[in-house]
Amino acid sequence: MDTNEESSLYLRYKTSAVFIRKYLSDELVGLYEFRIKDKAPEDVLKNKYLCEISELSDASEISLEDIISYGLYIALSAEPLNQAISSYLAKKRNYKKNWYRPIQEELKGKITPGNPESLRHYAEGVQIAKRYEKKNIDIEECMAETAKIIDEWKKNRTAYLTDFFFCPDKPDYSVARAFLYDITCESLLILQNQFNGSLEGFNMKVPSDFTTKPLSSYRTADIEAKPSITPNKEVVLSSKYTYQDEDDGTNVMDMRYTPLLPADFTVDMEMTEEQLVKKLNNFNIGVNVRELDTMDQAIVTQLFSMISGENIGEPFISCDFRDFVQKVGRRETRPRKSTYDDIASRLQRLKYLGYSYTEYNKETGDIKTQSSIGFINSINIDREQNILTFSPSAEWKNSYITNSYIQIEAESYTRISSYQTRAILMLLQQERLACYSRGMNETTLTIKFFRTHMKLIKVPNSVFIKELTKHLDTLIAEGVVVETYELVHRNTSVRISFKELTKTEIIAYGYSETHQLEDNNNLQ
Repeated sequence: MDTNEESSLYLRYKTSAVFIRKYLSDELVGLYEFRIKDKAPEDVLKNKYLCEISELSDASEISLEDIISYGLYIALSAEPLNQAISSYLAKKRNYKKNWYRPIQEELKGKITPGNPESLRHYAEGVQIAKRYEKKNIDIEECMAETAKIIDEWKKNRTAYLTDFFFCPDKPDYSVARAFLYDITCESLLILQNQFNGSLEGFNMKVPSDFTTKPLSSYRTADIEAKPSITPNKEVVLSSKYTYQDEDDGTNVMDMRYTPLLPADFTVDMEMTEEQLVKKLNNFNIGVNVRELDTMDQAIVTQLFSMISGENIGEPFISCDFRDFVQKVGRRETRPRKSTYDDIASRLQRLKYLGYSYTEYNKETGDIKTQSSIGFINSINIDREQNILTFSPSAEWKNSYITNSYIQIEAESYTRISSYQTRAILMLLQQERLACYSRGMNETTLTIKFFRTHMKLIKVPNSVFIKELTKHLDTLIAEGVVVETYELVHRNTSVRISFKELTKTEIIAYGYSETHQLEDNNNLQ
């Protein structure tokens, strides 16, 4: 492998390691501090294993993140995630068998010359210590009790090798390799369970066009409610969406939908909602076929976040459907059947939906932008096997490759439960990162800006501001993106102060090449 390519690949693992470190159990971190750090096994790890990586070969010190990234690098360079997990669980089982065998032999009296007789020496040591307390213990009984503890450790699938009762008596190289297996296996499981099986799973991502263009309405995200199209009839049913821009006057977004409406489908803007729904049904078009909402945006975000460097070249991406529904539906408990059906229906709709658009100035006709937005090429949901499989569109793959997406730490994104607030969160995150790139942490956005992106044109200003401030207050309360805000210019604009990017965010969003935190115990 080319040295530069190997270096770039390793840095991907190092970035992930920073975030995996946050999910490690306190027990494993404690074992690292107690048995590895600043001790002989750490020297073994550094001089026998980590020295294989060029970035670490000359390092005077190694960190827990270095060990995590090395373990991931070795494991995932050899085989896919699921196979790697199986392999390392097998390695741990074999290690336990080997360490348990001398204990078993000692209990049965089949002691070989190489058997350290750890049980007896430990029991004798306890007996000597208890004499000073004027207590007597039975050596055989103490050996049996200790063996029982070790047997439970052996049977426990999640028990760490370095938590072995007699681990301190093992050779340094054996302890070092045991910890490497522990930390690698734990990291792989975190990737699978917390990071959607991706090295990039610490971030949630959505294509920039989907958030910056007015494609989804912020009014129709409730699973239980049918969307109302009367207030925004033109937005829902017309291919032309007109909005105000402070710099360029009145702009028009001329949309071309996929699939196209039938040629004989015409709409009278004076129709009642009942008449509109009836007409749509006659053409077999659902009320919200054209109009996406913020729940659809949450689905798009979840799907797009599954695209990664590991699978970008693959035609299909799969995941656990139940887990997908729980993450989109914001439910910790078991989702209802209606939720499964609703999300499955929305996924099917995305398969047939696409946009091409031209933005131009209404007065001059000058074209601003032209582009197309696709979603997914295919979708399959196997309810029996509980597997969701989809094929991302070429536009999505291109957005990923060219970094044309908005990203935010998954931990921050999942802290917000409201679909509408999540959509505003991603919109403001883009502004926040743009400000950071310019060395700023404050901006002023007009109410028109929010109206344009939220497609809430025909809403009274007082009602709109009340709803907007509710979402901003939620972000402040959860400590996500927004520090403070203030309505200015007679409530026509909002001055927003953004939260400073944390050390982990700077790494997550690619602003840092160090991939190292000074204080591993304070991952803020």
